[in-house]
Amino acid sequence: MTIQIEATESFANPEKDANKTERPVDVRASDFVRSIARSPDYANNRRAGVPHSEAFVVAAELFIEDEENELSNADRLLFTLVKDIGGFVEADAELSKSRTETEDIGKRPTVNQIHYRRGLKKNYLIPFNHTVKSLIDEDSNVPIKGLAVTLARSYGTIFGKSQVLNKGAQRDEKDLLKLSDVAQKIETTVDGMRHEIAAETMLSTLGVEYNYDTTVDDDAKGIDLKVLIDGRFESIDLKKSLNAEKKAHEARSSSHAVWTGLEYSDFRGMKNDTPGALAISYDRATEKAPAFYERILNTLGNGGGTFGHDAARRFVR
Repeated sequence: MTIQIEATESFANPEKDANKTERPVDVRASDFVRSIARSPDYANNRRAGVPHSEAFVVAAELFIEDEENELSNADRLLFTLVKDIGGFVEADAELSKSRTETEDIGKRPTVNQIHYRRGLKKNYLIPFNHTVKSLIDEDSNVPIKGLAVTLARSYGTIFGKSQVLNKGAQRDEKDLLKLSDVAQKIETTVDGMRHEIAAETMLSTLGVEYNYDTTVDDDAKGIDLKVLIDGRFESIDLKKSLNAEKKAHEARSSSHAVWTGLEYSDFRGMKNDTPGALAISYDRATEKAPAFYERILNTLGNGGGTFGHDAARRFVR
């Protein structure tokens, strides 16, 4: 299914606009949403009685997967986030609700609740997070606030009144989410992902081996990254602030929580010229890496790590 995007540039013609990823992220997303809503696949599904949000997702998947549309990697990833934002927002809300019903009041979750939460993470949250990380790698100069607002608006347009987990059901008026709250949640999530990518970049500048391919079980344990130290992979719980790191250690003395050492102002894109971007520059990574790695060593040492500090610290000298 080849769809002509109704705008001054077409996503289906990369030669016409070689710099299309430089177009504002909100323009790219809104063009995509408008074109899917006008597509034959969407119209056919709606005539067949398929609810709006479900019909949109089906048509969007066909468009994204169709190689004839010749999408850039950055656009393909952005459009995937737009398509998946409904499931992400709803699954995150369900996960918070489930936790409130148990841990927040001192109860242990049942087996069914544990499986339900695992399913939410596996099917909605983790795939969304992985797409965010891939977008950061592909289009690092996108402003984080612009991306969050864009995805929140897409959520409101496509999924605001329709449920995703309970396909087709209309959302009660009392359950409608404020787009400002949705945007804040998205920004918080994306911020976490950009810290993870930045951590990997910093470790790479030191030649330190790591493994970012974590599982649902790892996520449940707060494991974001595994770093190879003295022949053994050590699990790290990355934090976006020093305060978050301190709280994690106060809650559990053996915590492997480590602040990346990065502030909001450090994220200025690969060329260090875009405030609030999704990534840090290689120069900034090189500058911040030694202190970050030292924090890992200190944290693991205090929290029961199994490596020798002298050998590991050779990386940061």
